[in-house]
Amino acid sequence: MRAEHAPRILQLLLNYSTYLDAAAGETRMSVLNWAAVHGMVPASGFLISRGLDMEKLRCLRDKTSFILAADKGTD
Repeated sequence: MRAEHAPRILQLLLNYSTYLDAAAGETRMSVLNWAAVHGMVPASGFLISRGLDMEKLRCLRDKTSFILAADKGTD
């Protein structure tokens, strides 16, 4: 997914009742965690504006999206 398309794709998912706060896989990464790790700032901002709590959604290693982004050196 290209970063500039992320907000539109996420809006489509929301329109079809996708649970964006769900965690998946062995790492328990949420879509907000994933966006933070991959430097998708527009997508992260969109998700936060839609009410996802970046302090609540933690991966298996108990890291927030903010910490995951910082670990990767993402703005």
